[in-house]
Amino acid sequence: HNWRLLVVVTHWEREWLMKGVNQSSRFAHWFHESDLIESNKVDVLRLSRLDARFMERLMDALLPGLHNHQKDHYLDLASGNPRFLNELVLNLKRRPELFESEDLTRALTERGFRNNKFPNIAIEQLEQDRFSGSPKHVRDALGLSSLQGDQFFREFTLDVASKLQSCQVTAGYLDEAESPLALVASMDASRMEFRSKTIFARAETYLKDSDLGEYAEQARLETVMDWVS
Repeated sequence: HNWRLLVVVTHWEREWLMKGVNQSSRFAHWFHESDLIESNKVDVLRLSRLDARFMERLMDALLPGLHNHQKDHYLDLASGNPRFLNELVLNLKRRPELFESEDLTRALTERGFRNNKFPNIAIEQLEQDRFSGSPKHVRDALGLSSLQGDQFFREFTLDVASKLQSCQVTAGYLDEAESPLALVASMDASRMEFRSKTIFARAETYLKDSDLGEYAEQARLETVMDWVS
């Protein structure tokens, strides 16, 4: 019927500007390889940084007890990027000992703040550090999940794990990876996805470097055969 179709796609600016180098972003890579940008059928709109008032409200909601100089430091570091601010907060919250009386609703101790200012750190490093700091059973679960790509079926991961004598993965480990660790997110009752390409890539590398890596691919192939038979 020649109906017009409107497609709206949002994208992180850094990966967009890199044009999906090494296909780190499938859409950015595809878009810049296509002729769409020359077709006058596409508008690319650059979203501005969030204003200071919104970022302050977000920080107050995430870490309500910070002293003003602590809050100002992290807001300046995030520079209007809510994703970056969230990563900063997640990295702090996973270590209650940094807070007064180990209470996440209170301020950081001066020692905790002094040693965790994250100067010149990239968001990718924060995400990698969160993965590396998660419990081994969670890293094992996500490493096996990465065999399916950046989106995966929960039951497939559990079936792969059941074929490995040296590994025990439960649905609870995947739940833990989602909350409170915020490394993955549920898409529906059966599927999950890694929260970023960086976390997915780190999970892949972890699996290859771990003792599971030697046997995981064979377990994956056996699971595929089971599922299609």
